[in-house]
Amino acid sequence: MREAVQPGPVERQPAQCLVAAGQPGVGLPGRPPDAVGVPFWADSALLASAGIPTVLFGPVGDGAHATEEWVDLDSTRRCADVLAAVAAEFCA
Repeated sequence: MREAVQPGPVERQPAQCLVAAGQPGVGLPGRPPDAVGVPFWADSALLASAGIPTVLFGPVGDGAHATEEWVDLDSTRRCADVLAAVAAEFCA
């Protein structure tokens, strides 16, 4: 029998380079980004438990893995812009 990996909750580490790189571009103009907890488990917990800097980030939406799942298109475009900017800053 194999032992399953069951990492615990993940806490936000503001000093991590990925979190710091994403801060300026994530929020709406004139509003800082929301840093919130979520009530579900995500694969990002596996990376975080291995000491790999991890950010769970995505568009506004609802119904993940349900019959009706949706994302806001403007939010999706904004996410693409932010991901490109963070990648450019992180890889510079």
